[in-house]
Amino acid sequence: MNPLISVIIPLYNHQNYILSAINSVFDQDIDQVELIVINDGSTDQSDNIIRQNLNSFKQNITYVNQENRGAHNAINRGILMAQGKYLSILNSDDQYKKNRFRFFLDEFDKDPDLEVVFSDMEFIDDINRNINNVWYKEAKEFYNQIGDLSLALMKGNFLLTTSNLFIKRNIFNQTGYFQNLRYAHDLDFFLKLIQINKKIKIIDTPLLNYRMHSSNTINENQQKVRIECGAIIANFLAKYLSSPAFNDKNKVEFIQQLTQLLQERNLMNLVFYFIGIYNKTPEDNYYNLISNLIKNDFDQLVTL
Repeated sequence: MNPLISVIIPLYNHQNYILSAINSVFDQDIDQVELIVINDGSTDQSDNIIRQNLNSFKQNITYVNQENRGAHNAINRGILMAQGKYLSILNSDDQYKKNRFRFFLDEFDKDPDLEVVFSDMEFIDDINRNINNVWYKEAKEFYNQIGDLSLALMKGNFLLTTSNLFIKRNIFNQTGYFQNLRYAHDLDFFLKLIQINKKIKIIDTPLLNYRMHSSNTINENQQKVRIECGAIIANFLAKYLSSPAFNDKNKVEFIQQLTQLLQERNLMNLVFYFIGIYNKTPEDNYYNLISNLIKNDFDQLVTL
């Protein structure tokens, strides 16, 4: 029997958290779940921990150990292996809350046209203590006030992580896969879902534990995060403003709000610069070019 849900865990140097992540998948009250763990070249004891515990897990898992190619590559490899009707991703330091899958499947049962579901979340530290995340609350409140998901995500990605994504697997036939971005491949994919007008629901119940610790990738280099966000927003706007999904909006109000949030985030110059690059670059090479620019012209990009 084919699985109903495929879960992909991209694993990288999370020896202290990976078993907790795996157990949070197997503790769901859904039997038809396949788990695919892609170890993306971890240099700690993650590989040994997985191999030592393979026979003790409550359900079978597929385990792949590859050279380091980046989180986007590990996720994409898992997607290509997945067999489930629905696909869910879990970063190797996060945890699903119990009944997460049941909540989501109930939403799909109620609305057959629904294509993607996210949830509210809570935050934990490296020893599972709860953390109050003021930024997240403010970003979520902005979305509640403005009611426009694209603007809210461009101001601050309160959906936050690929761990929060639960999606019909066949949607990847329309979106393609995750791009070669170190810090913000999740934001790029979430905006792409909006750009092609996928039906999305966000459940207010917290159904994910997002772990905050010193080695979170997003904390590595805030300037590089900013540059990637500028490139992503430019890519989104270049397509979205001429797409059918934009037709129903109050265009003047949208542009005014967009201008304000780009100014607030100091992204205006970057976005216009990257739109110019997008218009001169084949689409399938855009993010490769961005990666090279960050590597070779970082000092110039920081000044924009």
